Amino acid sequence: MTIMKKRLSLLAAFFILLTGPSLLQAKSPEPLSLRILNHHDHDKIHGNTIRLVLMPSPSPDHHHPIHLHAYVNGRMATMITINSPKKVITLHHLPKGKDVISFVQANPMTHKEMDNDMAGMDMSDEDMGDMGGGNQKTKGKNVDKSALQTLTVLVQ
Repeated sequence: MTIMKKRLSLLAAFFILLTGPSLLQAKSPEPLSLRILNHHDHDKIHGNTIRLVLMPSPSPDHHHPIHLHAYVNGRMATMITINSPKKVITLHHLPKGKDVISFVQANPMTHKEMDNDMAGMDMSDEDMGDMGGGNQKTKGKNVDKSALQTLTVLVQ
C-alpha cells in the first residue's frame, strides 16, 4: 500500500511541475467592451425617451454578470446588471438638445466604478444624481475617461 501512495504522490508532484508554469502564464481575462446596436453617434431622437440595445463582450451570464452605471450629461441615470448576451434599457426624461450618454463598469457589491486601470471610484450619494432625470444640473463629473461606451444624441 505504501508503494502505491508514493507513486501517487510522485505522479501528483510530476503533474504540478508539468502544468504549474502554464497555469502561472494563463491568459488574463478579456477586457470588457460594450456596443450599442440600435443607435449611432449624433442620431436624432424624437421625444425625451430612448431605448438602447446593449451588447457587452465578452458575453456575460448568470454566473458572471456585468454591472454598469449609465450617465446622461454627467449625471447618473440608472444602474443595470447584464447577465445575457444583449440587454435593452430605456432612459427617460432626456433634456432637449445635445445629450451625452455614457456607460461605466462598476462593482455590483460596492458600486465603485472601474476605470481603464480597474481602480475604483467612490460613488457617494451626492454623486449619484437624481436617478429620474428631473434635476439636469451637472456637477462636472467627467465619466468619459472610464466609460466603456459613450453615445451623443440630439433630442428634439
